[in-house]
Amino acid sequence: MVITHIPLITYADNRTFPASINTINFKDLLTVLKRFQYIYTIFGNDTCNSWKVKVDHTHGWHGQPFIAHTLAETLGGGRY
Repeated sequence: MVITHIPLITYADNRTFPASINTINFKDLLTVLKRFQYIYTIFGNDTCNSWKVKVDHTHGWHGQPFIAHTLAETLGGGRY
């Protein structure tokens, strides 16, 4: 299980991978995780919305694909 405040990957800014990676050492983390068969990841927010990104071979991951789940944040102090 990986839990962090900053998402591993977000497409919230509409840029394409890898420019939108929020975790700068993402490839290093994948190296550490490759010994595990099942991975669960959950993250704080990206100041935009909630996202589920399937991490797979397109991201350099060659194990069982897993979901990088970023939670939506709660906005306050404004009128919406």
